[in-house]
Amino acid sequence: MKYRILILILLMTTACSTSTNSLVSWGNEFVEIEPFFDKEQLACAHNSELSWRSSIQGDELRIEPREFETLKLPARLTVLMEKLGARKFRIGSKLLTTGERHSELGNPNAASAFLELESGWIVGFNLGEFGGGLWWVDNEGNGQKLSYENIHDIFWNGDNIIVTTGLAHLSLDGGSLLEFKDRGDQEPLLLREIKSPSSIEEISTFESGWVAATFLGPVFININGEVRYNGAAVFRGPNVIYPNSISVDDQGAVYISGRYATAIYRNAPDDFSPSWLVSKKCTRFTPDERKIDCTCIAE
Repeated sequence: MKYRILILILLMTTACSTSTNSLVSWGNEFVEIEPFFDKEQLACAHNSELSWRSSIQGDELRIEPREFETLKLPARLTVLMEKLGARKFRIGSKLLTTGERHSELGNPNAASAFLELESGWIVGFNLGEFGGGLWWVDNEGNGQKLSYENIHDIFWNGDNIIVTTGLAHLSLDGGSLLEFKDRGDQEPLLLREIKSPSSIEEISTFESGWVAATFLGPVFININGEVRYNGAAVFRGPNVIYPNSISVDDQGAVYISGRYATAIYRNAPDDFSPSWLVSKKCTRFTPDERKIDCTCIAE
């Protein structure tokens, strides 16, 4: 009888140790693994054609193939931007249109985010290594450029406006969180800029502040502007590969999806060690000599 009780305790202990310790579950087509540190495997993951987005819906982590969509601007905003882009100004003796000086105004497909205000609109652009910008456009087609950075998101935070920025290209990586005050019929006023060590690809609320999906893993920003992140993380390393989405469950676990895997950080910002959720159809690779055309190995 004692042996049976001992066996039962051991089985229960084993079951607990393999628990995901998360408040959410995910589909049977994914399996949790340790991140790759092997250079060949990591190179294959970086070049993988698999790319995921994730979100928490109820008690389920929904992981779906990433689809690239062009942001469609409201017709009224497009008209106002065209009107603003046609305005004339001088550089020395040369007369230019605003659109010639700031090419994003003539390229609505480059818009990455927008927010409607009482006075008009605030709209952001992201052309990658070719630039970006943040514009305030009033209801008459007048405007002011507020930032030259690559804009990722714009949203309300109480009565203020939060704008996230960033660029990760070749060896460059950096971003910021901008907070503006809405001033009614005037352009928004920049209250503060909080620098991020890596491009803020997407952001979510976390406790009284935010947590950002970046190329260095999660970057935590509290309401006072203090930033915490994994200082030992390597740019384009094994933490997160080309991140694009972030979710936080009620227990504080952070999920960041990107190319090949969804990284899970259960104890950050105290511990930045992640695990990976990957497709059971591709848990490892057989790399070729160039480490580009890698073959997936199923579980």
